[in-house]
Amino acid sequence: MKMNAQTKAALFLFIGFYPAITYAINHVPIGAKSKAMAGNSVAVTDFWSLYNNAAIMPFSNKNGIGLYYDNRFLLKETSTLCLGGQWHIDKAGTFGFYTAHFGYKNYAEWNIGLAYSKSFADIFSFGLQFDYLLHYFGDKTYGKSHAFTFEIGMYGKISKSLSLGFHVYNPARLKTTTYNQTKEYIPTVFRFGLAYRIAKKCLLSVEVEKDMEYKPLFRIGMEYELASKFYLRGGFCLPEMEFALGAGLHISMIRIDFASTYHSVLGYSPQISLIYTIKDYGKNKGL
Repeated sequence: MKMNAQTKAALFLFIGFYPAITYAINHVPIGAKSKAMAGNSVAVTDFWSLYNNAAIMPFSNKNGIGLYYDNRFLLKETSTLCLGGQWHIDKAGTFGFYTAHFGYKNYAEWNIGLAYSKSFADIFSFGLQFDYLLHYFGDKTYGKSHAFTFEIGMYGKISKSLSLGFHVYNPARLKTTTYNQTKEYIPTVFRFGLAYRIAKKCLLSVEVEKDMEYKPLFRIGMEYELASKFYLRGGFCLPEMEFALGAGLHISMIRIDFASTYHSVLGYSPQISLIYTIKDYGKNKGL
C-alpha cells in the first residue's frame, strides 16, 4: 500500500509519540475555549462541558448545538470533529449528546455519548455520561473493536468567585477488545480543577489530570473579557510543554471560539468551535 507524505507523518506520530495521542478522543478535553486555556475544562463553565464534565451543564445558559474541529499537528489524519448539543428541562435536569470522530480511513476512533446532570440548590451538581467507543483499523488490516464505558463528574460553587470540579473517565476500569481479540483496559483518567474569578472580567483556572498509566498533567489557563462579548484566553500544560492562545466572540445567538496550541515537539494544532444558541436558560450561574 502506497502512502503519501502526510500519511507517513501521521503514522510516525502514532508510533513515536504514542502516549501523546493514543485514545485521542476518549478523554482529551474538547472545545476551542478549553483548548485556548490549555485544556482547563473540569471547573470552567462552557457549552462543551456536555463532553468534558457533564456536571457543569446546569450552570450554563447555553441551550443549543455546537460543532468543533481540531486540526491536530496540522494533519488531517490526526484531526478531530465533534458535534454536540444540550438542553435544560426545568427541574428534570440537563441532557446532552455528542458524537466525535478522530483519524482517517486507515485508523479512526468514534465516540458517541449521552450525558445527564442535575443541580442542587444552585451550588452543587452531579453528572453522568455513557459512551460507545469504536476503533476502526481499516478493512484490509485489523478490522474494528467496540466498547462501552461511562463517566461521572461533580461541580460545586464554594463562593461567588470560586468553584471546583471533579471528573472520572472509565471509573470501573472497563476493557475493550483489540484487533487480535485480546482485552485491554480503556484508560481511566481523573481530573480535578479550580476556577477563580479574580475580577469581573478575569477568570483563572488550574487543573490536574492523572491517567493511571502515565504521569500527571498540570494545566493553568486564564480568560479575560477585553470588550463586551469578546474574550482573550491563554494557558500552558506541564510537563508536556504545551502552550495555548485563543479568542472568543459572542454575536447574538452565535458563539465562535478560536484556539491554537503549540507542543514543543509535535508543533501547532489550530481549533475552532461554532455554537448556535437555541434558547437561553436563565442566568449563567457558573464561572
